Amino acid sequence: MNLTEQLEELDCAEDFFDLLQVDYEPAVILNKRVPLLRLFHQALADFEAPELKDYQAALSKAYCLLKHGVRADFAASKCATCSSECG
Repeated sequence: MNLTEQLEELDCAEDFFDLLQVDYEPAVILNKRVPLLRLFHQALADFEAPELKDYQAALSKAYCLLKHGVRADFAASKCATCSSECG
């Protein structure tokens, strides 16, 4: 299974840290998983064809930003223009 397939199978933020072997403090991401993953997604946008090191860098950046109180810009995500009723 390649990295992309492995990433698609992950169920929670902690799984990303484990798979990508990025250190984290569970208390930092407690109740902040969605903002973390949104920041991660935004950081990945910097890479045209991400490789393992790029995913690791993006997750590390997202974690660092979250740890320092930075939140993802909701308007920058696709959610701001989505017509779906996500619940």
